[in-house]
Amino acid sequence: MTVVVDYHCRMAGRDVDPNPTFSERNVHTVEPARMPANGRAWLSPSDPAAPIGFRLMVTPSGYRAYYLIYRPRNGDKARAYRIGPAEDLSYKEAKTRAETIRGIVAHGKDPVGEEQAARERKRSSRVVTLRDVFAASWKLTGRSSTPRRSSAAKRRVMLSPTPCSWSRPRTSRLRCSASLSATRPRPRSCRTDTSAGTDDVEPGTWALVRMASELRAVDYAGALKVLHRTGRELAQFLVQYDALLTPTMATPPPRIGVLSLSNPDATEQRRVLMEAIGYTQLANIAGTPAMSVPLWWNTAGLPIGVQFIGRHHDEATLFRLAAQLEQARPWFARRAPAA
Repeated sequence: MTVVVDYHCRMAGRDVDPNPTFSERNVHTVEPARMPANGRAWLSPSDPAAPIGFRLMVTPSGYRAYYLIYRPRNGDKARAYRIGPAEDLSYKEAKTRAETIRGIVAHGKDPVGEEQAARERKRSSRVVTLRDVFAASWKLTGRSSTPRRSSAAKRRVMLSPTPCSWSRPRTSRLRCSASLSATRPRPRSCRTDTSAGTDDVEPGTWALVRMASELRAVDYAGALKVLHRTGRELAQFLVQYDALLTPTMATPPPRIGVLSLSNPDATEQRRVLMEAIGYTQLANIAGTPAMSVPLWWNTAGLPIGVQFIGRHHDEATLFRLAAQLEQARPWFARRAPAA
């Protein structure tokens, strides 16, 4: 932890410090003559060869830590750079580090200010949009950073943050889903009667089973490889960002029952499903956390979800972001009109 203190130029020697000095021998035993109201006493070293501003900070509880007090070239207040606790560092180690920091300060740098700026950059949320994803993807392929996006390209929902086509992960996921559906326990009639079909399972599930019967083991292995690669590529892309912002669905909310696996028209169900969930599939394939928040409502009064895809094992950032968004744009009391 670093703190900023107004030391009244005491490090320049203009104020008399009534506290005793510390040395290598009494670092853990020396006690301040008085304890300031802020609960921090700053002791100066007895060694005249010690770096200017080298201090031992002591609290009423007995905690001791080495600091370097310095004044930035462009600052009015002195700063205290925390070198480390006295119980972890020897006097010589702390003195050596203080000399290094003093050399950095002599070159016009501000170590405390740089650390504070780095923490602020880390705390600030960085959300990337699809425009940035497209730009990064086309940059990696050596093409123009402003590709022409036709209506057909928009319908395909090319979300991949890497040069690979989005159609490959989407197709691979469908093949894996079909293969997994075929390996699940099925009704007894499905195992004994080759003519069993939609009367025994949902039409959507049966369509996946029939698709799996046409796949080979090498097809499944290749599809799984594409999904794993997509997850690694997305994870690499999100290293520099906190979240990827997309719509939740590519279409307005469909009517109830259209997306159900019990829809007798399995072809229509799959078509509407693929058109609607193009954005959410990326998080499902990559295995990253994602959330949808109803930040917008269309003219029909239906919620339009906004999806944030986060980094692996970083659900906490999404929860914090969701709380802030709900506070800024509350949606709890809003209800879609009944059909």
